[in-house]
Amino acid sequence: MVLLKHEGALPFSGGTTVAVFGNGAYNTIYGGSGSGGVSPRKTVSIAKGIDSDPDLSVYNEKKNPFRKSEPHSKTDPSKDKAVTEDYAKECADGADAAVIVISRDSTEGADNSPVKGDWLLNDTEADMIRRVSEAFRAKGKKVVVLINTGSPVEVVSWRDLADAVVFIGYPGQNAGSAVAAVLSGKVNPSAKTTMTWPAAYTDTPTSRYFPGNPGKTVYYEDIYVGYRFYGTFDVKTAYPFGYGLSYTEYEYSGFSVKENKNGTFTASVTVTNKGKTAGREIVQIYVSKPETTLEQPTTELCGFAKTALLQPGESETVNIVITDDALDSYDTRNSRYIVDSGKYTFYAASSAERIHAEASVAIGEMRVIYDVENRCAPSPDPAHIIKSEYKAFVPRSDDEMM
Repeated sequence: MVLLKHEGALPFSGGTTVAVFGNGAYNTIYGGSGSGGVSPRKTVSIAKGIDSDPDLSVYNEKKNPFRKSEPHSKTDPSKDKAVTEDYAKECADGADAAVIVISRDSTEGADNSPVKGDWLLNDTEADMIRRVSEAFRAKGKKVVVLINTGSPVEVVSWRDLADAVVFIGYPGQNAGSAVAAVLSGKVNPSAKTTMTWPAAYTDTPTSRYFPGNPGKTVYYEDIYVGYRFYGTFDVKTAYPFGYGLSYTEYEYSGFSVKENKNGTFTASVTVTNKGKTAGREIVQIYVSKPETTLEQPTTELCGFAKTALLQPGESETVNIVITDDALDSYDTRNSRYIVDSGKYTFYAASSAERIHAEASVAIGEMRVIYDVENRCAPSPDPAHIIKSEYKAFVPRSDDEMM
């Protein structure tokens, strides 16, 4: 679970009564659909998990209107229960905090679309967050939003209304218990985003051509997949790749990179827990490659590792081996994977956008890692991003995309 926003709302203290909102509080999505779907014999919803936690309880659970809700529908907004101002104020009077669940199902062939109820909140969901936020903040009480989805959704328009935002993904059949453990502080969330969260749908390079038509989809982003695009072309994100907050703080020190006798490299960095809560940190190593032969993204992830559970004040030195496979690039013209000659700058980071330290090494001669038989060269070469020719476009707003 990824802590996306944290402004003192979490973890909840013992004895906290929580008002839960959103269809996903009771119709929690446990996993993917289609070929990724399973049918567990027993599941724990978010509401049930919170109410079963010894340190938490659900406010007025038996009269919660979301108990009788249906799963969220991307196309039918009537499936979402509305929250009136009166109900929000009633909950704010009786509960200590609010938890709002935004849920979306995912399955093959049903990619995110820039419409309300899918990438965007629908009007009922947006009104729910606004009304709950206004009612609880008027009482000096905190609002937490849980994102129960398989991929990013738009957050920029509403995240200021929440005191904490947690991406819970699809936590599996015991989802509610896992969520409650994070909310109550029994577990310090330590995960990182595995995808860039765009600020707007049209910020993604795929939005120009995807989904295309049944016969053709242009793979326009080429080597600039995901965070490589945002970093290279300085496109602002909602949350970058590799991002995730914690209930504690970490300090990085002593970063170094050395070449080993077998040609690999070892990156070492010491991580110290500077806060008051035990936690784990995921150290990420990015590399900036030379453009001696090939065009390159600004940085690429070349290694990562998770620390042990660090107690307050405790340190761990993390050693990450970086192999040729983590540094090579595909040379299209010569149909081969190479590690080019030149200067390689490595970065110790806690996300693609938060660098703590850097170190450089030089590779004197180009290494050919694999030769590949060129059987699938496209003709003609399709449209794709070329750094020297790329021009940022003025995207349509999400509202215009609907």
